[in-house]
Amino acid sequence: MAWYCAGEAKVCQNPLNNSLRRRKDTRYYQSMAADVPESKPKQVDPGVLVNAALSDPNVPKIYTNGFGLGLTNADIIIVFQRFGPAPVAVVNLSYTLAKTLAQRLGSLVSEFENKIGGQEILTTDRIDVALTKKEPKGKDEVH
Repeated sequence: MAWYCAGEAKVCQNPLNNSLRRRKDTRYYQSMAADVPESKPKQVDPGVLVNAALSDPNVPKIYTNGFGLGLTNADIIIVFQRFGPAPVAVVNLSYTLAKTLAQRLGSLVSEFENKIGGQEILTTDRIDVALTKKEPKGKDEVH
């Protein structure tokens, strides 16, 4: 991840999320924390964020085609799976972030559905129901 430190600066900034970190001396960073002015985090263009993440070899790339959900009194837990019950990653989210993520994913899928002519993408739940329905046997059918 790219950190930008100007000259003799003791505090460096990550341009993707505006987080700060100390340059060398932990004590200096802790004593300066109160002096860092509060500012609203800048919104990062999603395209820039995605491109930065995809091109960064330190960011894990995970394929998943299933998930399980859990919750605690403070967070939501997502267990991503690949080809059945094999877990490949666990992500913990605050309820606020989980709700925001759900809304944005829903909007993104709706936008995609509109772009492909209003076709609805089936959920895995609907596919599971369709695959488990028993077709009525006809009189002439032999099984």
